[in-house]
Amino acid sequence: MEKKRRIDSNLDRRIIERKIRRGEMTYEELNAYLKDLPDLSDYAEETFIPMERKKEKPAEEGDAH
Repeated sequence: MEKKRRIDSNLDRRIIERKIRRGEMTYEELNAYLKDLPDLSDYAEETFIPMERKKEKPAEEGDAH
């Protein structure tokens, strides 16, 4: 009987890549996990974050920039 591995739900890309390199997770396990994730897009909320550009200071004489 094959031992079923539990995949942590707090994985980010770096941890997943490390687990695959170490043999702690296979691509098949990852794909099955991703396929089983629920679609929560109906609960998403679009947000807008205004961004302001900083005004550049004029170059002073002697500046190497």
